[in-house]
Amino acid sequence: MSIKFGLPHFTSSQINEADKALETWRLFLLGQIKHPGKYQQHVLPFDIVSGSSMLELPTNINRYLLSSVDIDPVAGNHQALVYVKIPYFIFIGGIQIKPEQWKNTMIHVNKGIIGTNKFIIPQSFGNYIIDKAKKVGELQKSISKNQKDKIEKAVLNDLDKAINSESFKIMQADIELFGDEAFEK
Repeated sequence: MSIKFGLPHFTSSQINEADKALETWRLFLLGQIKHPGKYQQHVLPFDIVSGSSMLELPTNINRYLLSSVDIDPVAGNHQALVYVKIPYFIFIGGIQIKPEQWKNTMIHVNKGIIGTNKFIIPQSFGNYIIDKAKKVGELQKSISKNQKDKIEKAVLNDLDKAINSESFKIMQADIELFGDEAFEK
């Protein structure tokens, strides 16, 4: 099976590895092999970002990390992976990665604990996450006036529900981190 279609940014070698990774993951999920081998799975748990030494965080970083859903096949110089983002977590399916650049992120087959905030990822991947958050922020700015009016009406119709929602808490965290810049007027 070849997955060349839909992955024009993958090299031929990465396409070949992606095919092998998919087959390995399939066999692992079906219980036909005990371990995914070099096609490791990684998880990055997130919580509210309340401060950072990174200067270029987008003003929607909490909204992206804690409430967005995203999926993407990613390829770069000699690396390829599957990126799956759900609220509070990013999952990585390693197709062609350098395991030594990923610390405290690997999902172990038989043991482990999720929740450490002491993980290390490649800097290029950190930049990728920031770029994804910026793109989502730009998309949110492009919501039509009609849709914005509907959202405002829904919020105002049940203000208590809105104020007590997880979305409100996440937005509040971005406002605390970035001030008025985080709040689109």
